[in-house]
Amino acid sequence: MKLFIKKLFILFVLVLALLAASGIKSFGVSSSLNSYLEKKLNHAIELIHLRDYQDAVSELMDVYSMAPKSKYGELSYLYIAKAYAYENYYSANIKGVQNAIVMLNMYPFYYKVPSYIALQREIIGDIYLLLGDFNKATGVFMALNEKYPNVNRYKIKLSYATLRNYNQNGIDYIKSLQNKDIKTPEDTALYYFDYAIYYFLTGDYKNTTFMLHEASNYDSFLSYHPYYEFLYGYSFYKLSDWQDAMFHLELSKRRDIYGRYKNKVNYILMHIYLTTKDYLDAHKIVKEFLKKDGLFYNPIAYISFSSLWMHPGYLQTYKVPFYDKTLDKLLWLHYPSILSLYPDFGLLNYYLVGNLDQNEIQDMFVGFLNIKLPDKPINFDDISVSFEKPVNYLADLISRENPYDQTFAYRVYSVYKEIPTLFARFLISPKDYENISRVFVYIGDPTGLGFTNGIQDPNIRTFLQGEFYIEQGDIKNGVAALNSVLNNLKGDDKKESEFLIGYYTNDDAMLDRFLSHKSIYTSYRLRDYAKLGLLEDGLLKLNKKDYKGALNYFTSYIKIYNTKDNNYWWAIYNAAYISYLLKDKNELKYILGLAKGSQNVWAKAAVMLWGE
Repeated sequence: MKLFIKKLFILFVLVLALLAASGIKSFGVSSSLNSYLEKKLNHAIELIHLRDYQDAVSELMDVYSMAPKSKYGELSYLYIAKAYAYENYYSANIKGVQNAIVMLNMYPFYYKVPSYIALQREIIGDIYLLLGDFNKATGVFMALNEKYPNVNRYKIKLSYATLRNYNQNGIDYIKSLQNKDIKTPEDTALYYFDYAIYYFLTGDYKNTTFMLHEASNYDSFLSYHPYYEFLYGYSFYKLSDWQDAMFHLELSKRRDIYGRYKNKVNYILMHIYLTTKDYLDAHKIVKEFLKKDGLFYNPIAYISFSSLWMHPGYLQTYKVPFYDKTLDKLLWLHYPSILSLYPDFGLLNYYLVGNLDQNEIQDMFVGFLNIKLPDKPINFDDISVSFEKPVNYLADLISRENPYDQTFAYRVYSVYKEIPTLFARFLISPKDYENISRVFVYIGDPTGLGFTNGIQDPNIRTFLQGEFYIEQGDIKNGVAALNSVLNNLKGDDKKESEFLIGYYTNDDAMLDRFLSHKSIYTSYRLRDYAKLGLLEDGLLKLNKKDYKGALNYFTSYIKIYNTKDNNYWWAIYNAAYISYLLKDKNELKYILGLAKGSQNVWAKAAVMLWGE
């Protein structure tokens, strides 16, 4: 087909060269021929719309050869150029399209008094739209609209060109139009397509799909446009209809002969595949992104690869080596661009979970301190990119991790101290506020009291506020707060409250309740409280002359915590003393046996005072 069209075009150019010498001026034809030519011309124009460019050019050549000096010959000249341009475009021959533009620009040369300059300009504008040169297309249709303000078709095409340049104001050109003001189905389809693009740019994806559907009712060939299918697919993706999204995105990919939408489509498909754990198809796209230095020159590839940290299952499946340490290099690749925040968030994630240490994330703070996190999404060639996903991912991490884990707690705290304004963005849910409050309690920093205001559960909020009061030295209000919610608390919160109330009020009965829980002695969160509780309760009972109770707690401490530190030997001393008071020789012998040989002052004192 391409060879046939090319031969016809060459023949046509030779004919033009001969005619140009004399200049084409006359329009005289017989009425019967006039009718015949009109039918053939209209048929050829319809064939162009039906994408039958070979037959269209053949018909137009017939018209032109029969009456080159007539208006039908002049019109056929313009439509031959259009058909030739479209045939070459869809055959991936850009040079042929450029030749067609040259032919159109020569139109005033061949016809000394051209009658269809507006049509010539319109076809040139159409070809610019086809090529994706929306700036030139906008200029063409702007001039036509100013000269012919009553031609709605120019307004519709001007709106399309402007909207394709990501200018939402392009819709203003057609806001005054209604369906009844538009003459042809093709123009009506483009009118609805304009509205679809407008709604897409404003983030109204539901109305985008509605307008795309309306457009296809007037022109079924729109579905062959890769951008039409891209808008459909992306909108369904945003509406979480992934099945329809993948269907239309795959169609867009198939019909995109120039690869204009390939990156965008791959970006969306990759995220769908990763979310649905289709790691095989996701990996194919990742490999495509990594080809030909994609991370250097392709911002969508850069964002996609820099976001893989949010999909640990994929990284584990394909064993991407040293990915966490690669993020540091990716950060500097586009620093200080806002894009570098994606690997920056990844570094923060790996630091919080313990994969990277303090020395490996120093660059992370450079990025966060010098690049402002945007409040709104940013657009890269139709793709709306926001930092909502990484922020939500880290917020979820903060809410689900154990705030009493030493490594996690100190890392979260250090990040907050370094970049408090950014950290505030991670506090999204009441659970985030709860966990960051617990971190501050664990660290012992009373300045975290304000975080408790974001906690939804009133019992947990009061419990943590009570702990902060105690950290501030306000023991009275702290204990009162804990007492007020004690019976409503559960699990470790209740046990911790029992300890704090008992410890700060010298209430040995409350400490007894706390120490009766077997789990506290192995609990990472409560085991230090258990150690202190045994000593404190033992001492309280000793002061109350409850010697058996006191001995029980001191000997329990000795058996559970064989630490040989000063507290251990102090417990030995007290156990020996109480055994002596109770005249329990066997127990005293056992305790002194533990103390013998130690150089600790408490051990030596016990042996000296009660040894045989």
